[in-house]
Amino acid sequence: MYPYNVPPNKKKYNTQEKPKPDNELTPDKSFLEMLMVAIADELGDAEYYGELAAIAASAEDAEVIRGIQLDEQKHAKMFAEIYTVLTGETPKVSPKPHKITNNATQEYARNVFSELEAVEFYRKIYFAYVNLEIRDMIFEIITDEQAHAIKSNFLFAKNQK
Repeated sequence: MYPYNVPPNKKKYNTQEKPKPDNELTPDKSFLEMLMVAIADELGDAEYYGELAAIAASAEDAEVIRGIQLDEQKHAKMFAEIYTVLTGETPKVSPKPHKITNNATQEYARNVFSELEAVEFYRKIYFAYVNLEIRDMIFEIITDEQAHAIKSNFLFAKNQK
């Protein structure tokens, strides 16, 4: 469980056993539905960034994009862990597909707004729940998404001709 930089023997939840729902945590259905949408978005984004890295304008750009891809994979895992902790079940979600053009610069520009849309959606999730550990996880995801928008903006400006 989160945070990922904590040694495995210090984690709050035992990841080897299927967790039981926390009786203090009683999310409503819409919150769980938002988590499922977030997981699908993050899985789709991770696949998309993998494809984008392959058409990146330079090796430096590809490295930045792969960093974003790893963050998106982390976010999917974090949202899935939140869902599992709340329900005791592993979410079954398919990635949200993305269409990619062969124009990396155009994709960078599109990503700025895509990442900012994700921030807005995740803020709704953040304010929908009061558990501090869960809110801390969502806050980390929000700040990562903001950083992705900034990095995408940098890549767009750098490659603008």
